[in-house]
Amino acid sequence: MAGVIEYAVKDTFIHKLNPISKMAWALLILVLSVIYTDYRYLAGLFVSVLMVAWLGRVFKEIAGLFKGLAIFAFILFIMQVLFYQSGTVILILLPIGKGYLPVTDQGILLGMAMAFRMLAVIVSFMVFLTTTRTQDILNALVEKAKIPYDFSFMVLTAIRFIPTFLNELNQISDAQKARAFVVESWNPVKKVKAYLPLAVPLVMLSLKKARQMAIAMETRGYGAGKRTYFTELSLGSQDFAIMGAIFLVMAMGIAIRVAGYGTI
Repeated sequence: MAGVIEYAVKDTFIHKLNPISKMAWALLILVLSVIYTDYRYLAGLFVSVLMVAWLGRVFKEIAGLFKGLAIFAFILFIMQVLFYQSGTVILILLPIGKGYLPVTDQGILLGMAMAFRMLAVIVSFMVFLTTTRTQDILNALVEKAKIPYDFSFMVLTAIRFIPTFLNELNQISDAQKARAFVVESWNPVKKVKAYLPLAVPLVMLSLKKARQMAIAMETRGYGAGKRTYFTELSLGSQDFAIMGAIFLVMAMGIAIRVAGYGTI
């Protein structure tokens, strides 16, 4: 999973788009995911995200994420099914007395909607990261979106170091296993206790990397004056066309929702 959110070097139309265009697309997915509650609309939205991943040829890169996402989506579905009481009761899971844990048709539909909403938003974010270089995202945020450089750099650095920390956690875990330390366990309490000894070396390595980054930033004159960029990002005709289509689809999606469609 560590490599899922890393940039995948490809020569595709999606990769060549300006980061602003892809940010607008991710915003479109987020907005439509929030305003719709019908699982059929959200399922179609999720399929559209997979189509973009296929066009960007990063479907294999994000496929490793699907197992964990599927488990989380299933948990969301079960929680809605068990605790949402509105609607027609289909069955009673615990038929004791008047019955406990009733499963309703509305609970099932809402659970499916929650699962597809989560999948659409997270996978779109992963597609954006795997088709866009980190430095291009930073340049776009600062130059085009006018977001302060320090804030943009902080957020993107945190995202960039997630795979690094996951790799280091795996290395520390393997080293502990080589010393006959039991890390994996089916007991959640034992598993948490087993991971506690891994926290100390991970924190020490994180502090070391933070110090190395601070030194590297100082040697490169971070914050010393006006910032320049090696490459200048520009919006081409295809970017304007894509963003125009995105905002048109967003307006249509909002209008459809206001008209009463897309809801349970």
